[in-house]
Amino acid sequence: MKCEHCNDGEAEIHIRQTSAGQTREFHLCHDCARKLAAEGVIPDFSFGSPATSLLGALWSLPFPKESEEPRRLCPSCSMDLGEFKRTGMLGCPLCYSAFRETVEPLLRKVQGSTVHRGLRPDGAVDGGGESLSLLRRRLEEAVADERYEQAAELRDRIRALRDVLRGPS
Repeated sequence: MKCEHCNDGEAEIHIRQTSAGQTREFHLCHDCARKLAAEGVIPDFSFGSPATSLLGALWSLPFPKESEEPRRLCPSCSMDLGEFKRTGMLGCPLCYSAFRETVEPLLRKVQGSTVHRGLRPDGAVDGGGESLSLLRRRLEEAVADERYEQAAELRDRIRALRDVLRGPS
């Protein structure tokens, strides 16, 4: 995706800003993000500066000293815990598991949960769509009441909804 400000660089910074009920999205390259932050158009997260990164500003968790713990590496990308502490960024999805003891308390503090809920909570397809949990509950009730035709219909709707939520393969 191209930077929406200069149309030259690759958009690597994605910001969603909500104010007074209105949401604006910015898709910017690093240079334009710095420029707009300096102008006060977007919040200044000091892009690229690990000491003042967004995560660095939010966490106040005490980390053990490097000498107190053995050097741990992510088995997938070989990132070490020290690098995560310096940058506030993980190298790959497996880093979440490799550094779980450090990442989970941080996520709980920053996001209020360690489970990603996404833009559509509880599996809703569209704002008013049925959720997977509601359909599963109705399926259990239908089976318990021995309404097998209705249960089969609900089973099929659950499968279809799962396919929609997974997206194209």
